[in-house]
Formats: sequence, C-alpha cells, structure tokens
Amino acid sequence: MKSVKEQIAGFIDLLRDSVYQTQSRLGFIESSRPPHIPNASFAMAPSRNIIVATGLVVFASAGLAFPFYMASSKKPVIDPTKPLPPQATFRGPYINTGSRDVGPDHRTYPKK
Repeated sequence: MKSVKEQIAGFIDLLRDSVYQTQSRLGFIESSRPPHIPNASFAMAPSRNIIVATGLVVFASAGLAFPFYMASSKKPVIDPTKPLPPQATFRGPYINTGSRDVGPDHRTYPKK
C-alpha cells in the first residue's frame, strides 16, 4: 500500500505528463510564451474593445442610476394598504434603536 504522499506525488506526475503531452500536441513546448496564451491572433480587436468598454459603462451607469430612479418614482415602494411582509415586521422594532424617537409621526409629507 502506498502512502498518501506517494499517491499525491504520483497524481502530480500524471498531471504533469498529461499537460506536457497536450502542450506538445498543440505546439507549445518550443515556444517561450506561457501555455495559456496560444497566439497573439486571439487578442481582441480595438473595435471589439470599444464595444465591451461601452457595454461596461452602460451597465455600471444603469446600476448607479437605479437608486435615484426608485427614489424619484411617485408610487411608494411598500403598499400601505397591504400588511407588511414578515421580514419587515421582524425588523420593525430594531430600525430606530439608536434614535431618540418619541413615537410615530401622524403627519403626511408630500413627495417632492
């Protein structure tokens, strides 16, 4: 029975051999570039870079604009005619634990 160290060493040798075989089949052994970068022809074209950058900017700006959109909507986020969901009722007593609130405010404030 082999020890755990010998089994791990054998597995690493097997992995190394399979990597070398794959690299030699693909023509990487003679090259000085790392095996995970096969050719420079696979690099993205500048026009593709512009498309990707534009997509990232649009995605980021949509994510940053979402809170402003939610705050500016006229419809309330929580419907006051329906009961609160269980997670909101559970959080309720803990929301203002650090404030010096004297009770509920019965006035209604119009949204700007």
